[in-house]
Amino acid sequence: MRYQKQGSRFLDHEKTDHYYAEKILDDINRILVYSRRANFVDPSTNEEAIDAIDFRMIYLREMFEGLSSDFLRDHPKIDWEGVVSFPNQLAHNYGAVDFVFYRRFIEKDLSEMKRQFEAYLS
Repeated sequence: MRYQKQGSRFLDHEKTDHYYAEKILDDINRILVYSRRANFVDPSTNEEAIDAIDFRMIYLREMFEGLSSDFLRDHPKIDWEGVVSFPNQLAHNYGAVDFVFYRRFIEKDLSEMKRQFEAYLS
């Protein structure tokens, strides 16, 4: 269990599906903001935005891995396998990444996931 220091005391955060859903939604929102600055046609012109997206995708994968199997079963429309595998593809095939697919994944798939997590959290 992780602890977060606040002032001089430590707070224990219970890791529930709700907790992970909030973290996932935050990461998705950040990725969508970063993607507005990213040039997917020529990623070498804005490596910082691509790096920020890559970092958040890795963190997003870690948060997805924290969701319970009950949550994943109850939300079959969420492409959790894509989120888990996509950062691996980035990390191991960066020189061969199809940035058209990359942009489509962010704009279409993550936007849809955002709606689903917003619905879950409301």
